[in-house]
Amino acid sequence: MVLPAYLTSSAYLLQLCLSGDFSKYADKGKISALVSGFIGLAFCLFMFYACEIKYLAMVPILLTLGIPLFVWSRYQEKKVIFTPTERMFFIFIIMLDILTIILYLNDFIKF
Repeated sequence: MVLPAYLTSSAYLLQLCLSGDFSKYADKGKISALVSGFIGLAFCLFMFYACEIKYLAMVPILLTLGIPLFVWSRYQEKKVIFTPTERMFFIFIIMLDILTIILYLNDFIKF
């Protein structure tokens, strides 16, 4: 469940180092951040490859379970529920959920 978050944060760190934006956030440590971002990204990609598909396929469904809490918090703060970018990700996750459920129901992925 933590792999997508770790993958995106490692990729973002790598992107900051490669684009030159790292200096906006820290004065030193760019080399170690670059190495750490690369190792983190490589590790996540390997873990996606090494893990069983039945566990990886559950990630979108488990992420969807947190959406009501997200909507409730936005409603409490009187903010827009979904920005256009968030709406795009919401639709993408729902589409992944539907695909995952179809794969599970047709025994392409077994529990």
